[in-house]
Amino acid sequence: MTPNDDMIELSSSPIGRGRRARSLEELLSWNDLEFVRSAYLTLFGRQADEDGEAVYLNLVRSGRPKLYIIGKLRRSPEGRKCDPAIAGLDRAVRRQRRAMLPIVGKLIARLTHAESDSRADRLMRSVENRVSLMQEAMALHNRRLTTLEGRMGASGPQGEKTLASRAPGIGDRRMSPPTSEFYEILSSEDIRTFD
Repeated sequence: MTPNDDMIELSSSPIGRGRRARSLEELLSWNDLEFVRSAYLTLFGRQADEDGEAVYLNLVRSGRPKLYIIGKLRRSPEGRKCDPAIAGLDRAVRRQRRAMLPIVGKLIARLTHAESDSRADRLMRSVENRVSLMQEAMALHNRRLTTLEGRMGASGPQGEKTLASRAPGIGDRRMSPPTSEFYEILSSEDIRTFD
């Protein structure tokens, strides 16, 4: 199984084609596809090409440190020509590069607060990335449920929780089985997408 298997597709999420970061902290705060697309915009001033996006997305999903990925982009022929105007970026990339040296890298990582590239750390970052994707997917599904609820006019009896708050895995209650009215609304031509 590759790191890309069973990952949540975010093409319908608000990520779009990425955003340019104004600081290193902002760039490092993004995850998965949003991070890769934003890194391209920030470092190169352009959208990621399909091949590059796939390569760097695979690195993110395999748990490589984000500064390592930024360093690879920065050291590319195109990256050397561009100035992203992000304070401290090159210094942080150099620190990360030293932290990944064999033998002394772990010590350097601890002293400089850089990310280690040990197998355990890569696994942890990969899991954190997946959790982030799941949280984004849950938020997207809750927005869709809320929209559907609004279209259905399903305010329910007094004090009853909304569909979104009763979604499986959220809160203590599970959604009750859909009614025939629910299926009629879903099959109507009025509802094509929830976005």
